[in-house]
Parts: sequence; structure tokens; C-alpha cells
Amino acid sequence: MEPQSTRVERITSRIKSNPVVASLIVLGTVVIALSTFTDAANKLLAVVSKPSPAAARTALAQMSLEYTPEAFLASAGTGDLTAVKLFLTAGMDPDASNEEGDTALASAAYKGHAQTVAALVNAGAAVAKTPGHRSALVADLLVDEVIAQEKMPVRVEWHLADIDFRPENSQKLDKIITLLEGMKKA
Repeated sequence: MEPQSTRVERITSRIKSNPVVASLIVLGTVVIALSTFTDAANKLLAVVSKPSPAAARTALAQMSLEYTPEAFLASAGTGDLTAVKLFLTAGMDPDASNEEGDTALASAAYKGHAQTVAALVNAGAAVAKTPGHRSALVADLLVDEVIAQEKMPVRVEWHLADIDFRPENSQKLDKIITLLEGMKKA
């Protein structure tokens, strides 16, 4: 078996003696480097840039959804998180309500859609505007979502009076306290 340095020298001399191969190697290296940089740049831009309201409205139209409070509430009530986020990006008020005064937050809470509730609260939906018993549902669903994600939503205003402290919910409360203690340490 030949020493490795000899093998490297032979390969190098073959490349030097054949300019077409050398050119193809250089070209291939440049193409790979550019595609890697372009892909990384696109991913970075996707993370940093927020979709425009016009693009969000176009996406809603492609989903056959009108940009109306009623369609927004219906999407929240069915737990369509993608549509709800598009409505919010398009500029829909997170506290928009229908003629009966129901909000998207109340609709999502009533149907038990914890991720939608968390997204609406993060977008600024007011728990205080949620009618009566549904504010307790909102609080309970937020607790469930915090436990599931093991992190606090960005803009949660905790309304401790609305959280159900019955004995069967003590495990939830223990998990929330553990998460809060972990956040203090971090």
C-alpha cells in the first residue's frame, strides 16, 4: 500500500494536467458554496421577516376565507391555527367580535382549542373581554398549553381568580409552579 502523501500528489498532478477536470471541480465547489449560502440566507430571512398583511390576506383568499370578523371567529372556533395566525398577520383585531359580542378567544376556549387560545392571547386578545364562564375556560386552556409546551406564552396575563383550583387540578397547579420556578432560575 502506498503512503497517503504519494496518493495525494498523484491526484493533484492529474488535476493539474487536465484543466477541464480542474475547472469542473472549481465550478462545482462554487455552486455548492453559493447554494448553501442562498439557502441559509433564505432561512434567516424567513425567521426574521414577518409576512406582510397583503400576503396574509392573499393566503386567506386562497383558503376560501373572507377577511371578516365572522370568518375569523369561525376559524378560531374550529381551531384552525393557521387561519387564525393569517387573520392576525393580515391585521384583524384579536378582540374582534360578532354581532352577539362573542370574540375569537371565547369561541376557541368554548371549543377547547388550547393552541388557538394561546396564539390569540399572545397576539393581545384580552381575557377580561371574554364573557363570564368562558374566561375560566381561557385560563384553564392556557394552563394546559403552558404544561404541554413547557414554556409560558409570550403575553399571558394570568387571572388567578379564573383558574379552577379544585383538588383534581392540583397536579396542573404543581406543574405551573415548577415551570415558574424554572423561569426564575433561567
